[in-house]
Amino acid sequence: MARITDDQRSPQEGWRDLGRFHVQGDFVVRVSKEGAGLLRLDGARVSVAEAPTVVDDVDPGYWELEGGWGPGEGGQGGQHRRSVGGLARWQVQRPAGDYEVAVFLPADDGASAVAGYRLTAGPREVADLRLDQRRGAGDWVALGRYALNGGLYTLTLTGDDDRPVLADAARFVPTEVPAPPGEKAVDDGSPLYFEDGLWGDAPEGVDGAGRLALDGPASATWQFGGVSPGAYYVVVSYPDAEANAPAAQYLVVSDGEAVDTFQVDQRVPTPGGWRTIGEAFVHGPVVTVTVSRGPAAGTLHADSLKLVSFDCEACERGDLGE
Repeated sequence: MARITDDQRSPQEGWRDLGRFHVQGDFVVRVSKEGAGLLRLDGARVSVAEAPTVVDDVDPGYWELEGGWGPGEGGQGGQHRRSVGGLARWQVQRPAGDYEVAVFLPADDGASAVAGYRLTAGPREVADLRLDQRRGAGDWVALGRYALNGGLYTLTLTGDDDRPVLADAARFVPTEVPAPPGEKAVDDGSPLYFEDGLWGDAPEGVDGAGRLALDGPASATWQFGGVSPGAYYVVVSYPDAEANAPAAQYLVVSDGEAVDTFQVDQRVPTPGGWRTIGEAFVHGPVVTVTVSRGPAAGTLHADSLKLVSFDCEACERGDLGE
């Protein structure tokens, strides 16, 4: 049995996708409400989802093109492939549609810190991302949801440092219904989070801990894939303290183009754990937000960061800080 919470105040034209579930035999969908407000009902639709396409490192469709690749323990099927400076590729032939693309990362804190993933549909480049593979936890990491035009889809992996880059399985999951407006969040423990400079653990954070840089040049970057074009609130979390950086700089970049910069006094408390620091219009599909210390001294903090759609009334984002 699964329980789904949906905010009916959030606008949605047509059908609203509430998720995918594995069932056996007959089942019933019941709707109820908690709290005030009108409960509105119209139609409910259940469809059999098309199975995802998974290409493992032992399957046809996986290629090793450069570098001396060798076997590694752990991963899908109990193994993966690894190489220093290598290049590998996954390819699938699929019809046009929306797909969530993900890769499986074995747990290995000695893996590449800047592994590049380039997604193409035929000759068209769709997205260019990177992952810190040291933060892999033996699980799938979503690279984002993309509208693809049918044909041959290629995901190319490169290792851009002197650490071994890991190649395991890639997954393409078809999605029939457009995603409702919502939020995308990246925490400091995610492979989509990166650091430059000298950072250490902070005792407080959204998942129990965060990161801090006491002095010297330092920056941290949160990366988001599959971002739909539109307007978003930029929402951050950090533990407030008098020693924090009074003029932290947050730079928002959309597909390589700087779109906005926000100066934030990290001494100001985050109401309910979150603080909206600004609004940005992005053209997607890859967005990064980078924080640096700015012109003044102070402890720089990095924890979780969210992009919250203007159309998501139910999303938590705190107050707009002054």
